[in-house]
Amino acid sequence: MVANEGFTNAAVLPVWPVNGSWIGKSPLTVKIPRTTFTNLTASAFSPDDSELAVADDGVLDISQIAPAGARRPASIQLAGNGSISAISFAGTDSKLISVSGSVIAEWNLHQLSRVSTIAATRVAPSCDACAGPTVVISPNNKAAAIVNGDANGTTIQPLPGTPGKRIYAPVGTSAPPVWDGAHRLIIPGWPATRGMPKIFTAWPAGKGRTTELAAAMSSTRKSDVIVVVDPGKIYLQNAATGLVVQSIPILKKYRVSAETRAAVHSAPDLVAIATGHLVRIIDPYTGSTIRLVNAAGSVASVAFAGDELVIQQASGNLEIWTDSGSRLRQTIPGDQSDLSAPVVNQQGTLMAIPRLDGSIQLIDLQAGEVITTIPPYPQPDAVKEGVAFSPDGKHLIVVTEGLGTILPVSPLDSADLIDFSISGRDLMKAACAAAGGNISASEWHSFTGTQLPQSLACR
Repeated sequence: MVANEGFTNAAVLPVWPVNGSWIGKSPLTVKIPRTTFTNLTASAFSPDDSELAVADDGVLDISQIAPAGARRPASIQLAGNGSISAISFAGTDSKLISVSGSVIAEWNLHQLSRVSTIAATRVAPSCDACAGPTVVISPNNKAAAIVNGDANGTTIQPLPGTPGKRIYAPVGTSAPPVWDGAHRLIIPGWPATRGMPKIFTAWPAGKGRTTELAAAMSSTRKSDVIVVVDPGKIYLQNAATGLVVQSIPILKKYRVSAETRAAVHSAPDLVAIATGHLVRIIDPYTGSTIRLVNAAGSVASVAFAGDELVIQQASGNLEIWTDSGSRLRQTIPGDQSDLSAPVVNQQGTLMAIPRLDGSIQLIDLQAGEVITTIPPYPQPDAVKEGVAFSPDGKHLIVVTEGLGTILPVSPLDSADLIDFSISGRDLMKAACAAAGGNISASEWHSFTGTQLPQSLACR
């Protein structure tokens, strides 16, 4: 095959077979995820001519060749290489060799990340207009609760490396489910179902007269759950029975919905409800407004991040407010590709933003800078993702929804759970293994894509 070398200002390149079969037919195409090339130095076709790899300004792009208009996996981008003088596939479509000065690198293109582990799981596909799955990690950091986008099916999946069996129940909730102190999973807003596995507890939200559950979380009173429902009420409900302990009305003009415009914080117990450009911080035990936060634009979502409040504007910009909304500390620029609600860790140090192209940005909340971008999932059918941090902040869990698992699985396995280990120790271990010894600052960025640790010495 031959690719048209007129790369400049082109995102879609025609690819022509050279065996004569292309005569009179339209060429195949390859989509490179950039519109301009700054320093194109090398290119190579895979052994079966299904992919094209190009090297430009130290970045490797590996993209699938297909007829124009065909669905194809997202391109793979490999950064941090320095100036690349040559690339070649090594006998298979999964192994690529690149040369940068005196450094020869071997790339496994079927590996999502050096710090990730994949497990097949069960997530039923949802409606086209529905959101992706909701993911909540257990307090002991050993299992994920996954609710599909239709909110009518929940899977409890042991995380990779953790013993245990997957458990599924046809129950769900429009807000994240709640793990209680006994490591049971509470499904507020769903009536108790006979035959439900013992690890599940379900009960109606509020007094059973409302259908929209906006947010829920365990309170500092370990026996209670704080539940926010529409129209405008906060309930304290017994975690084991669902019995309403207290009902707190909210001003009707500050109605809430199930569209991620409400959030609950535990220790201290607070509720945030957004309407227009205003976010009201409420004491869930009295209903009184503690603070009124005036965002710079219409609010798309809110989230508590440790002691801070994250407000996502409809424009995609992110406002970081200290002391749960007392002072605007920083605004992080965003765009219309950032309109999935951001996910923050309990420590208030990291934020993950799922983007419309399937990639996930990992942001340092204190610096307000992008640490790394996790590339889109490689399967074309997996277009929806759910994201969560583990309570200890050491893992980022990504769950796909769809029919496109990349593992050989049974018919009930319709999705993948990807566990990214983001602890400093695991990142250092992966970087040292890839470098084969002590590493430089540029190698650290290439291997991990994160900020430099205090020491780069391998032990």
